[in-house]
Amino acid sequence: MELTAADRVRDVVAATRAEVVRPFGGRSVMLCLVERGRLRVAGSSGISKGDLRRVDGLTLAEGTPEGDCTLRVQPLLFATSQELRAAYPGLGRYDDGRARAFLPLVSNGRAAGCCVLVFESLRTLEQEELAILMIMLGQVGQSLERARSREIDHAVIQGMQNALLPRGLPHLKEVETTARYLPATAGTEVGGDWYDVIRLSDDEIGMIIGDVEGHSADAVGIMGQLRSGVRAYAMEGHDPANVLARSNRLLSELESDLFATCCCMWLNLETGVATVASAGHRPPLLVDSQGHAASTRLRAGPPLGIDPEAAYLETELVIPAGGIAALYTDGLLDIRGEGPETSTVRLQRDIAAHTRENLEVLADRLIDLCGTRAQREDDIALLLMRYEGTQGPHGRVAHVSVQRHDVQRVRELRHHLRDLVSDWGLAPLVEDLQLLVSEVVTNALIHAHSEVDLRIREQAGRLRVDVRDSDPHPPIPAANLELEEAGDDEAESGRGLVIVDAVASAWGSSPAGRGKTTWFELTVPEG
Repeated sequence: MELTAADRVRDVVAATRAEVVRPFGGRSVMLCLVERGRLRVAGSSGISKGDLRRVDGLTLAEGTPEGDCTLRVQPLLFATSQELRAAYPGLGRYDDGRARAFLPLVSNGRAAGCCVLVFESLRTLEQEELAILMIMLGQVGQSLERARSREIDHAVIQGMQNALLPRGLPHLKEVETTARYLPATAGTEVGGDWYDVIRLSDDEIGMIIGDVEGHSADAVGIMGQLRSGVRAYAMEGHDPANVLARSNRLLSELESDLFATCCCMWLNLETGVATVASAGHRPPLLVDSQGHAASTRLRAGPPLGIDPEAAYLETELVIPAGGIAALYTDGLLDIRGEGPETSTVRLQRDIAAHTRENLEVLADRLIDLCGTRAQREDDIALLLMRYEGTQGPHGRVAHVSVQRHDVQRVRELRHHLRDLVSDWGLAPLVEDLQLLVSEVVTNALIHAHSEVDLRIREQAGRLRVDVRDSDPHPPIPAANLELEEAGDDEAESGRGLVIVDAVASAWGSSPAGRGKTTWFELTVPEG
């Protein structure tokens, strides 16, 4: 029986419709669970959004058919909507004339919620049919509670992992960075992938990627401890090999059964020389500004937590100005379909083919290539860095932070932008820049409830603006909103993004770190 194997709410709903609803002539179904004296819609199929909103959050004591069948643990059957309205005057829903059955979901001898079953045609259930249906719904109740519990646990663990990832990445004129993290979609556990970028000194940064074995709360906990340890050892001034050696002893002393792979790359911002060490992790992929791939063979040591006395070796690489380095975890590779080596070559080729592309767009492109797989069996962490160097036309950058909820700061920001672009000789862009920054920053302040980070960088022929906040949900242009279903704040946000879409030469929004980056570009007028 599919219900027994279902481990997600949507799978329970699909199995219920196939094995319970359709055999009894049903058309639609809504499944609700009791949470703190209220009914919460756990899943549905074929039910209108309006009816879902009206049911979700009902208190059991309100005197509704959904609540009464749950409290009394008693089926309520109505051959027509007229019968339903006669029994519950002023109900305000279910006015399509169809027959409905309100049936309790029983799990472990108690009422766990209710099932609202809508039939194709006017009909009543015979006593034998009803008895069989209630037996089947007993399995539905147990499967639904189990799936809901697993999803809640998964959400808690995933939230914990997101909280352990960096909120943002350092702002530096010599390098441009972005990151992505996606949890696995196959199964309900999350893994221990992480990344970090650390400002080590005025002329050096550290980039780190790591992957703890397994998919569990333990893996996430170990990830948090390792990330803190690696960061602390790096900030103390240790080189990559020593950071890995100390982190290895740390994991061994934690007496965990898990091991982890990790790669550390320290980059000299003046020279572009990178020092890299690896504990069983794949080396960074390097591509120069012309799209030529570079070899990055490392003498990798064992994963962390295997041998407490293991030593790690370092390799020096040179990243030319305009070159890109990609640090990633195995989830980005299609290991089962292509094998690790072929998949790595393909990944480096994809980077080389788009080396001059906006870094946010390139990161999205690489993620999308593996996102087409219906079931990701592993987490994905990706850290991209473009080395701008200290010379050339890409040296002018600016950085402004706006405190959470400080909408009044936006007016000051407009004045700051006017002075900034005037100093840069880009006065023709001031009005468009002020308009777009106001829209995007205000939207982030209202919806993200966090500090907003604004980064402006002059690039060849264009001005690029990144607005980073801690809300991972992408902004939605008004053209894509069903305004009757959207709140006023969301609709206002959508209208602002329509302005961005109309004025900017390019724009987009991508998850980055624990939140997202909304970016746009303005073309610099010639002459």
